[in-house]
Amino acid sequence: MSQINYCLSILLLLILSSCVSNKSVKLNEKSKNIEYLNFNKKSILDDKITVEYDLNVPVFLDKNSEILNQFILESTAKYLEVPELDENYSKLDSDLLQYFVNQNDMQIESDYSEVETSYLDLYKKLSIDLTYKLNELFVLSLNHETYTGGAHGIYSTDFYVFNLNKNKLLETSDIFNVNKLNRIGYEYFLQDRGLTKKNEEMIVEEYWFEDHIFQLNNNFSIDSEFVTFVFNPYEISSYAEGQIFVKIPIKKLENAIKNEYKYIINKD
Repeated sequence: MSQINYCLSILLLLILSSCVSNKSVKLNEKSKNIEYLNFNKKSILDDKITVEYDLNVPVFLDKNSEILNQFILESTAKYLEVPELDENYSKLDSDLLQYFVNQNDMQIESDYSEVETSYLDLYKKLSIDLTYKLNELFVLSLNHETYTGGAHGIYSTDFYVFNLNKNKLLETSDIFNVNKLNRIGYEYFLQDRGLTKKNEEMIVEEYWFEDHIFQLNNNFSIDSEFVTFVFNPYEISSYAEGQIFVKIPIKKLENAIKNEYKYIINKD
């Protein structure tokens, strides 16, 4: 009986080992394609200013990912207020990220050199990630949160949809018929805000759409179920209103998607 139990125990261990091994392979496969740079530091400037950095950005290792790496490089440099970017830079690495942070420290010291303050506690947080991939489409999210003095910090979520075959950052008009898209998006905007078309005056007064006409922006994400648009604070409403999301089931957009991208719906 003990021999049978021993055999069963060995069999169970083999099964568990197999599961762990398979999971490890998947993680290794992912790590071959993307490498994340993590940077955490607190700088103390002139003994009166602290700046906390929390940065997490990817580097894509595939040969056809140049446009993604260039975008991440330029976005990180812009966020850290690097005044001039060397044309020879093609992608981030840890040394370059450290250099960008040093440049930002210098800029902050310059900005506050003539400001009388006893103490300032500032922060800069940036996270870039791959949120969805389908065929040649890659969706990146860029989240940042910053406090550089004043009444409150500022934050945003920005999505970027790339077509790697075309080496291009896409706008809504590349994928959708914009007129159809806006009509459908308007219905979901009203639904999410608890409004109806009878509330036209309220919409005009409370939301800052150009010419008082609802229109979606180019800040959109695609996943397996939804196309999601994000309006960040101060974009169409006050800071207190926060981020405004318009989330549209992707199947509802079948007639608005251009033929070239119909596979977004018919992916199965």
